[in-house]
Amino acid sequence: MGSWLNHVVHTNVALLAVMDMFTCFRKYPSRLAGVTGNISFILLYIIWLHIVRYFSGEWVYPILEVLPLAFRYLFLGLLVGFNLVCYLLGEFCNSIVWAQELKLLQQQQKIKQG
Repeated sequence: MGSWLNHVVHTNVALLAVMDMFTCFRKYPSRLAGVTGNISFILLYIIWLHIVRYFSGEWVYPILEVLPLAFRYLFLGLLVGFNLVCYLLGEFCNSIVWAQELKLLQQQQKIKQG
């Protein structure tokens, strides 16, 4: 894949995610459920990277080829941490952007329960 195509594909995803945050209301799941789901997905993705490496003999990301084993797993661990920080930042930004709607939703839920 050309470097320009790689750049466009990954940049568009980030831009669309930011646009989505400002145009589509959503209530995040509980912190435990959200973090558990997010970490589970990223760990399954890391397992998938290793399966691809096993069968193809090549790493999907060339940086993994040149890193020694210890640094490779440190790198992957740091990426898991970065992913978690991004999730929490998204949750925080969502709570600011959609504060009024979340408050209204909480009030409606209290009325239904009461």
